[in-house]
Amino acid sequence: MISPRKESSRDESPMLARMRRDRATPQFASLFSSFLICAAVAIVLEIIGWRLQLPKSVTHTIIIIAVFAMLAVAVLRVTAMNRRAEKARREAYRQKLGIASEDAASAILREYERKVKSQHAAGKQGLTYEDAGVSIDTKYAALDDVKSFVRSTYRPEVLSDIGQLGHFGGLFALDKDKYDDPVFVSSADSVGTKLKVAFMMGKHDTVGFDIVAHCGNDIVVLGAEPLFFLDYIGTSKVDRQVMTQLIDGLARGCRELGCALIGGETAELPAFYQAGEYDLVGFIVGVVERQKMITGDKIRPGDCIIGLASAGLHTNGFSLARKVLFEVCRYKAEDFVQTLGTTVGDELLKPHKSYVRTILKLIGKFNSGSPTIKGIAHITGGGLLDNVPRILPENCCALIEKGSWKIPPVFPFLQEKGNVPENEMYRVFNMRIGMVVIVSPECATRVVDELQSIGETVCSIGKVVEGNRATVIQ
Repeated sequence: MISPRKESSRDESPMLARMRRDRATPQFASLFSSFLICAAVAIVLEIIGWRLQLPKSVTHTIIIIAVFAMLAVAVLRVTAMNRRAEKARREAYRQKLGIASEDAASAILREYERKVKSQHAAGKQGLTYEDAGVSIDTKYAALDDVKSFVRSTYRPEVLSDIGQLGHFGGLFALDKDKYDDPVFVSSADSVGTKLKVAFMMGKHDTVGFDIVAHCGNDIVVLGAEPLFFLDYIGTSKVDRQVMTQLIDGLARGCRELGCALIGGETAELPAFYQAGEYDLVGFIVGVVERQKMITGDKIRPGDCIIGLASAGLHTNGFSLARKVLFEVCRYKAEDFVQTLGTTVGDELLKPHKSYVRTILKLIGKFNSGSPTIKGIAHITGGGLLDNVPRILPENCCALIEKGSWKIPPVFPFLQEKGNVPENEMYRVFNMRIGMVVIVSPECATRVVDELQSIGETVCSIGKVVEGNRATVIQ
């Protein structure tokens, strides 16, 4: 519903409108009352001078000094009131937008005011989307920068092109001649608080690779070949350099997996994300023949458990790792730690290893007849304790032999500095086992040899025994 305008204010000039608003402010009231007091004091001093028969020059000098003194006090008082009002205004702005940092709120407000003033100076009427913190031009400029990265991931099945007219979604045509009974396998995940380290380091090319590798590992455990990938980037403000690094990492990840980066979304939300921060989420779709899916249903007691080495923390456990390193130990990202042999930031930003090509080669070699590869688990959030039981059938338990593989320094370092219980370490972190493969015992040696020939660091870490669906580490 639109309220009618008051007739008296129809032709009111901007200056009169501003004066009308200012009359309602405490600063204007204080200044106006000071002028009234000065006038009253001047009249009183004039009367006193006349009664005492003082020369007019003396009386007027006294009046001038008194008036200037009172005006000086009034100006100081109004200045102090303005500062308090400005602080309250910025605090209200911060709370309204949900911005945690007062400095970030002030910076956004100053930039907004600067743009509004420049518009007024140029005689521009009204505000634009960019004045609210969203630059469509910058977004499209950033997309132009990364078109070559995206196109480098395309497969023959891709029917759409980045920025192609008329396409609001990525198009992918499955080659039906390759499959008898295809099943699509999908997954979605985020990089998580590992992004906080990327912000600290100003390094954004690895986290794009991380999310592709993570999602790819999630679907290859079923035997699925990755087909295409989509991303979501939510940010306070699009930065072309940051965007270029992110898409570069995403494209490298897709080329590593052999899947196409066919689309995504970049959302610029200045009132939602902290200045200079973003979120990164990935979505992947793959395909597998129904009869060749690896579900773990054929796992039996006596089967061997083989572990493939991780490249570090991958993308899990970072909330605990950051708390230990940055809060308990008070390290900075650029600090070199002798025990780790590198800086804190570089250790934490080690990319999430992709096992997609390795696992697909393994399946192709050993599962052409009766399945040798019976179950595969990606060791992510929940560690060995929670992820291995997900592929175990009833009456099967994973018995993991502690000490059967070498654990790199970062994990015992975190355990010692954070006084983290051992059980918690195996539940939160991968402890250098990024992927678990469960195979028939008679083929275990050949599988290990094949993995090593591919270049994987691998070892036998346990076996399947009778028991409840669980992981026991002993």
